[in-house]
Amino acid sequence: MRCITFIAFVAFLLSVLLNSSEEAVVASIEKSCTAMHTFQKTFDALKSKVTDLQNQMDLLKSDLDTSIEQTCGPLGSVGIANTHLFQLTFCNFENNEDANCAFAMNNFIISSDGTDHTFGSKLGHDYYNYYNDRTSTMTSVIFQPADHYCIRFYFALYAATSTGQISVSLQVGENPGYPFHSIPSSNLPVGKWILAEASPDQEYLQHPFKIIIENTISTYVYVDDIMIYNAPCSTDGIRSPVCPFGGVIRRKGAQTSCYTFHPEPLKYTDAILACKEVWPDASLVQIETEEEQGFIANQINNTQAMTYAADFGIWIGGNDVNTEYSFVWIGSSAPVPFNYTKWHQGQPNNMNGDQDCVMLQYKTANGDYEWGDVGCEEKHSFICEMTYDTSQAPSHQYPNTVIG
Repeated sequence: MRCITFIAFVAFLLSVLLNSSEEAVVASIEKSCTAMHTFQKTFDALKSKVTDLQNQMDLLKSDLDTSIEQTCGPLGSVGIANTHLFQLTFCNFENNEDANCAFAMNNFIISSDGTDHTFGSKLGHDYYNYYNDRTSTMTSVIFQPADHYCIRFYFALYAATSTGQISVSLQVGENPGYPFHSIPSSNLPVGKWILAEASPDQEYLQHPFKIIIENTISTYVYVDDIMIYNAPCSTDGIRSPVCPFGGVIRRKGAQTSCYTFHPEPLKYTDAILACKEVWPDASLVQIETEEEQGFIANQINNTQAMTYAADFGIWIGGNDVNTEYSFVWIGSSAPVPFNYTKWHQGQPNNMNGDQDCVMLQYKTANGDYEWGDVGCEEKHSFICEMTYDTSQAPSHQYPNTVIG
């Protein structure tokens, strides 16, 4: 009898243990299933986000492929039509870590008093002769032989004088040759940037050489934006710009403008310098009429990458750096006062006293982009503009040019 009772007791214990184990297993399975369902929802949400991102990446890739094909020819090849057959050394003196660019200075000193040619404002730098009664020179690094060279630079006189000249010579070996291009100071305009252009004799160009720009004019002389090409000055893309494939052309009478659109975000001044890599006289776009404003807005809306960029603002060429609330277009020889504006309501407001640069900032219901002022150190996408007079393109556009 006791044996039967013991066996029953053991059976009871086993039943309890089995039931407890089964409940534990069931609870564990339910917990695992809940976790997996939760993860499934997270996975589906993540998959949806990844799909959206992939779609956006596909659109951007399509824009990139189109830009490459337009700019460089068929994918994987180099388009001859957009390949300049020359190299450019461009010294704008704006790079602080390489302020002298390719030139060593003697009696020239860097200036930042608002007279510079690169920006035409206090943002930029140039060089001037700090002794106006002594000879001052700029001597380049060594350039390699080529069939042709074109040397161009801007200079400006502080005051009228009939004494002295600016000359350009080449040095082969230890001693410079005679100047092959000289500009007498008499009858030169005062306070205006003058473009000098010089083509060395081919005899010099068969050997490595240095370029020497010498000034003996007896007033302060400013020099900026030295351009050295290993090609004739008449080459397309030197005196007159060549609008790159992917750029957009707009014509108004004899005046032609080429616009290039850049989604990569840069600071205001860096954006201007990036424009000048397209062509040294290019700069951020100057929007001067309602018609041009509409043209720019339409181009942004037709480009997926720039439409995305516009959500964060796009630099244009206006600022009031020199004089607060006196906005001008910069990036050419002299600032140009605004004669047309498209400010958003309440703009400009110079928030925190540190908003001097202008961008397309506020998208309207009809797809336009109204203007706002922001800090110049912010990084935004940008639009470059090259403007030139097609009637002057075969020779030169700039009115004050001394060609030698």
